[in-house]
Formats: sequence, structure tokens, C-alpha cells
Amino acid sequence: MANETERILSEALLVSDAAEVYSETSTATTVSFQANRCHSVETKLTRGAGLRLIRDGHLGFAAGTNLDRIDELVEAASETARLGGRAEFRFPAPAELPSVALESNRITLLPPGRMLKLGSDVIQLCEQQIPGIKIDLSVHRAVTEIRLVNSQGFDQAYDKTTCYLSFEGLLVKDYSFIWLDDFLNLSREFKVDPVAFAKHLAQLARQAQSPARLKTGHYPCIFIQTAGIDLLTALLPGVNGKNLQKDMSPLIGRENKKLFDERLTVWDDGLADFGFGTAPFDGEGVPQRKTALIEGGIFRNFLLDLRTAAATGRESTGNASRIYRSVPVPGMTNIVVEPGDLSLEQTIAGIDEGVLIYAAVGGGQSNLLAGDFSVNISLGFKIENGEVTGRVKDAMVAGNIYEIGKKLAGLGDTIYDYGGFQLPFMMFDDLLIATNR
Repeated sequence: MANETERILSEALLVSDAAEVYSETSTATTVSFQANRCHSVETKLTRGAGLRLIRDGHLGFAAGTNLDRIDELVEAASETARLGGRAEFRFPAPAELPSVALESNRITLLPPGRMLKLGSDVIQLCEQQIPGIKIDLSVHRAVTEIRLVNSQGFDQAYDKTTCYLSFEGLLVKDYSFIWLDDFLNLSREFKVDPVAFAKHLAQLARQAQSPARLKTGHYPCIFIQTAGIDLLTALLPGVNGKNLQKDMSPLIGRENKKLFDERLTVWDDGLADFGFGTAPFDGEGVPQRKTALIEGGIFRNFLLDLRTAAATGRESTGNASRIYRSVPVPGMTNIVVEPGDLSLEQTIAGIDEGVLIYAAVGGGQSNLLAGDFSVNISLGFKIENGEVTGRVKDAMVAGNIYEIGKKLAGLGDTIYDYGGFQLPFMMFDDLLIATNR
């Protein structure tokens, strides 16, 4: 696509004052299992380019996959500039880019047969250890090439590999549904211990088959695995530069102020090894970086692209998020929570009565911008006298991320890697759990 990218830029500059071309080529293979059986093996090729230009001070954009019709792409972008917003920024000039780990030859050359075997092995072992479970599982691998060129002389490209395993199991016991979810980022290395994976899920399944009674009230809560992502997601609207630009973020005017427990440090790390959002430059050519969101409980930064940075009188943080067919917007790269010093076993042992939450569903947030969240606990357990006693059913946890952040009681010493999120378990004091009792 190299020649087409250069031709698009050259023709765009005939009708505009400045331009950029973002091209993307991706080959993705997904092996899918449904209800314990192989459903499909699909390979999809994506190839396209997005053109953004500045004409008479206004922004225009168009995207396409048929790069034999470059003139139509340029004309469409030029026409949209007539109604486009003001361009209050300039496309970036060439800059020194960071070195990042984002490509694995072993993943690039990974045959679909190995992906199929991994899925089959995991399902077979889970069936043996969890009789009656119905499993939907996918193993996904993508190899992507990104190139960005602009009229300021920026011309860079990178190759990226992404690989993961996604697991969702359903077990029906005594007219009750037990959902078991897990996710593994395999972008660094295609290495999974199916025996250990199945053993962990089997332990959760056994614990989940014993119901536990829990009354509505305030309890210490441990958020582990994907449940922690639901909490952190409530923070993202507040740090997004678009909401800063619109004067809608609850964090406006609170930079460098202590808002959370001092043990909490959260980064947007665009350089994390093999993270889903890792790249040497963002969707506009600005070098990606590691940006502190919360440091020792102190709120530090918003996430900005060029447009929101210009509108708010700041500099881009390298957080322009996009694919070829979309304009850049501010977004996260990889959210990383620094670990603490707690072991899960010791933490559970120290709780007289509390809740251990593995997964939540529903979203249910009543006011995302304010940091509110309200989610149903799909897999959670009651802790009583330092032991896990059974599964909590028909329960919901609700709160506000800015309030519960002050109630952080500790962080786990092990990081769970979910590609775009890397985090330990998080324990909070005194959270509201609503049940049907």
C-alpha cells in the first residue's frame, strides 16, 4: 500500500493546505468454538486508508478501501471540509519515536492448527473437570501494519501482532446459571498451560455451586480479574480530553490534587510491552508515552489528542485513537495499575465478612461522566471468617469511582494482563452491595 499512500497525500495537497494519510493492513484469524464444538476458522483481510486534510482552515475527512479510486477519496475529503470544524492545530513534524515491543515473529507465523488445538485442549480439560459446562471460546490472532504520512514530512510505519484467548462458560445447577469467564493476552508468547487454566475454572465452579446468603449492606470487597476493569472504566470519561474540552469532566480544576488513596497509581502506558494499545506513535503521529493519570492518589493528567489539546491550550499526550475509517479522538492506550504487596489468600483470611468479585455484567452506570457505576455481580463469592463460603446470587454493587477510590484498602502483588488493562486485585472498605434479601 506504500505507493497508494504517497499518491493519496500528493493528490490531497493539490486541493488542500495540509493533509495526512493513515493506512492500515490487517490479517486476522479467529478460531471459534460454540457449545464445546468447533464452530469456525475464519481469516479476514482488512485494507484501507483514511485521509484527513485542512482546507481554508477547516478539517475534512474521508476513508476508503478501493485505493484505485484515489481521486474520489480526495474529492470526498475536500467536500467535507466545507462543513468541517476549524483546524486549530498543525499536523506533527517528524520526531524521535520510542522503541516498543509490539511484534512477535512466533505470533506472526502461528498456524491456525495450533490455535485450534489449544481451544480443543482447554475445552476437553474443562469438560472433564466441570461436567455439564457449555463453553464458547475463541482464539484470535491479528497481524497489522500501520503507516502514517503527512505534509509536515512525517512518514513512519510499524508492524504489530495481537493474540488472545477468550473463554465464556455456562454451568446450570439447580435452575441456577453459573457464568465462568476468563481472558488471556497471548501477544507476547503463545504459551498456555491448559491444565492449570482448567483447574482454576474448576475450582471457581465448585465454589459457585454452594449458595451463600448475603443481606443488603456495606462490605469490604475484593475486585479481581475482569471485575477490576469495570471499576477502572468508570474513571475513563473523566480523564478523556474530549470531556475536558466540553467542560464536562468532574476532574476539571483538580489536577495535582489528592483525590484517591495514596496507594493508588494508575498509568496510561502506550509503551507497555505487547499491550493492545502499544505503538511508537499515536493515530496522528505524536510519540506515545507513559502518562500518569493517578500518582500516589493524586490526579495528574487528562488524555489528549491534537485537537483537544489545541482547544484547551495544552499539548497532546499521544492519545489519538483511531482506525483507518475514523477520525482521531482521545482515548486510552493501556491502563496499568501498579501492584501492591497483598496476597489474595492472606487478604481473604483477614476479612470477617465481605465479597470477592470475579466478574460483573450489565454496565448499568447511571452517570458515566460523574464516575458512577452500578453493575450486577455475575460471579462473586461471600467471604466469612476468612474463608470463601459460597456464591452470591442476585446482587449488585454500586458506587462512585471518586468516592470509593478513597476507600482503597490495598492492592494485590500479582498483575493480571488483559491486553488493554494490566491490574492487580483491588480491595475496598465499606462498599454498598444490594441483594434481594
